Amino acid sequence: VNQQAELANHSFRSAHPDGMQRIVMIDGQPMARIMVDWQHATNTHGIDIAVMPQARKTGVGLYMLQAWVEVADQLGRSCTLEVIASNPARKIYQRLGFEVNPDMDESYAVFNMTRKARPAQKG
Repeated sequence: VNQQAELANHSFRSAHPDGMQRIVMIDGQPMARIMVDWQHATNTHGIDIAVMPQARKTGVGLYMLQAWVEVADQLGRSCTLEVIASNPARKIYQRLGFEVNPDMDESYAVFNMTRKARPAQKG
């Protein structure tokens, strides 16, 4: 598993050398991470979001996603990501405002999803 994670990380770093990575630690152990590419002028791209099995359903994944989209909103940028069609996280993305590319239908194995930037609310 560690070797698999190292290969994935290398692949992400090769494709997105300036991608930002944040790791969530719980009790001194890495439990979740998010990698985001902020280099596009109009959007940000979620490269990878991963949560260890023992940390799932704790809200840590949602917390990372909310932090990403809040900063993107402040910058006036949309958010994009790809998700395997059968991934249960797809519902979380949809609750946060991500929408499947309208050119894609349920026959696709991987969906491109976009969340348009939302202006910061004053108050």
